[in-house]
Amino acid sequence: MSEKTDKQRREEFREMLTKQKNNAESYVVLSIYKNPELMHDSNLTADDFHNLEWKYYFAVAKKLIEKEVKAFDDIVIGVAVSENEQLQKMYDDFGGWATIQNGMTFVQEENFDSYLADIKKTNVMLRLHDLNFPVMEKFDNYKVMSIEKLQSSLEKVLASVFADVDIEETVEDLSIGLWDVVLEAHEGKMAGFPYASSMLTEAVNGMALGNITMMSANSGMGKTFLTLSQILPNMIAFDEKLLILANEEDRKKWQREIIVWVINNVKKGSFEKKRFQQGKFNTDEMTTLKEATDWLKEKMKKGIISFVNFTSFNMNKAIRMIKKQASVHGTKYFILDTLKLDSDSVNENAQAWLSLQQNMVKLYDVIKPSNRNLHVWVTYQLGKSAMMSRYLSQNSLGVSKNVVDVVSTLMLVRKALDSEKKGGTNEVKVKTKDGKIIEMDKEKEYFIMFLGKNRMGETHRQLVFEVDMGRNIVNGIGTCRIEQDF
Repeated sequence: MSEKTDKQRREEFREMLTKQKNNAESYVVLSIYKNPELMHDSNLTADDFHNLEWKYYFAVAKKLIEKEVKAFDDIVIGVAVSENEQLQKMYDDFGGWATIQNGMTFVQEENFDSYLADIKKTNVMLRLHDLNFPVMEKFDNYKVMSIEKLQSSLEKVLASVFADVDIEETVEDLSIGLWDVVLEAHEGKMAGFPYASSMLTEAVNGMALGNITMMSANSGMGKTFLTLSQILPNMIAFDEKLLILANEEDRKKWQREIIVWVINNVKKGSFEKKRFQQGKFNTDEMTTLKEATDWLKEKMKKGIISFVNFTSFNMNKAIRMIKKQASVHGTKYFILDTLKLDSDSVNENAQAWLSLQQNMVKLYDVIKPSNRNLHVWVTYQLGKSAMMSRYLSQNSLGVSKNVVDVVSTLMLVRKALDSEKKGGTNEVKVKTKDGKIIEMDKEKEYFIMFLGKNRMGETHRQLVFEVDMGRNIVNGIGTCRIEQDF
């Protein structure tokens, strides 16, 4: 018998890889049928599958999940495939629901990431093999590597190959396309979604997609109040979808806040939020509240503002919700109120803060321009040392200051001190938009916002807002300059 040719050996090796991948494909698909939420973690398409049976079952599941089907059974799948004669025939040929039902009994959802990694790793090796890369010769080494290790190993090989090659950099003429740059800016392609405050929007370019904005303040200072007043109004006005991921305040709290905002800012009435705690509304109050809720029902189209309240916070869970909302509903804007350590993390140690920093990196990897291109507004609590300082900076976050590494805009907010108001020992002068210099009234309340990080503009001046926290009113009045504490 003649020896096998190199072509035959390569074909047999490819067939072996494909068969080996079959198990991983089945495990991934069966896991998704068991828990459809896992689809949003997969980032797979039908083209990632080689086995026709599992490619078919995957495609059926993906289509149903895009229609917001939340659970699968024989009836749901049966109805879906019956709409097409060819789909029905393939379904019957592959064993129908029995194939799924039998398989779901032995897959473990907690192993989904491992199943998924096997598919992606084998796909990489198949592509490299088809490009005549010596995968077959190095397979004993590659098969025990994780996909991350494999990528690192291959990058080192390529780096060593090109180490002595001087690649000439492309020299471009900066005079070319100058007007195109102007036109793109004129069309608003670089503009972020506007906040309710035009002063804040101008200072930080609004909520630009592909970025994280962090707003930090002390506990009880009004992080949720300021978040709501700046973000929700224009989401409603422009019919832009928003998902609120909360772990401190429940849905009814947010609903009360937005009702109060409408009464005092849209209807120009006067209603304090503390009346919700007191109850027993009079006739005028009931009329005002009804007008506000009717206005919200009219303006807030169904599904524009969605809300989820975590019973226990976990960044992986939050990321899954973001992926799902972006994929299924096309949501681009998100609020995470408030960023905390995962509920299962060990508190008050260096490893815990490292975990928090890593969680922010994971969040950014999902929303960055090269991935989903979304915007997330994150609220976070200032470190205790910030209460002792008039000037706020990244250092005010305490030991967790590295969480801002992936943040494009960092807003640090505190209340104005009595000593900073008119006639005080540290009186602060406020410069209005038209250049006038004014003082803060002792009888009013103000927030001072420090821009600890601002990739879109300056950071040396602070923004001043006149606020009425009882009525959810926020007005930007100008900027000030507070010197750093030394």
